[in-house]
Amino acid sequence: MTRVSEILPVDPVFTEAVLRDCLGAFRRVRFRVTGECMGPDLVPGQVVTVSCERPPRLGDVVLVRQAQGLRLHRLVFGPPLALSGSGWRTKGDRLAVLDPPIEAGDVLGTVVEPRRRRIGMALHACARALWGRLRAGSLGWRA
Repeated sequence: MTRVSEILPVDPVFTEAVLRDCLGAFRRVRFRVTGECMGPDLVPGQVVTVSCERPPRLGDVVLVRQAQGLRLHRLVFGPPLALSGSGWRTKGDRLAVLDPPIEAGDVLGTVVEPRRRRIGMALHACARALWGRLRAGSLGWRA
């Protein structure tokens, strides 16, 4: 079967706008996972349901806008609700480093089916990223 993306170029800005419109109208969207960075929890070809019915929580897998386009990554850090502007951080489970900081508005929704909230995974990702920076001396400290 030929995918639409193989025939027509898919514009990331257009894709995001369509997803935001669908989430606004229907509150949930379903699509297939295409990448491998969230394995083994989410694998290529798996169908997920993303919802905007509640705010994302630490450990949730979220649909997020990044410079490279839309990604399903785990929310590993989010400021308290009173400060919920910027400083949110996500990470692919199989990736070694945290994604660049994002704004709360960059999170389009949360994966609700299959449910993949793992607080321990989020805390582990933050600890690994911090340890890597400490070892590299990028925080000004030497380990």
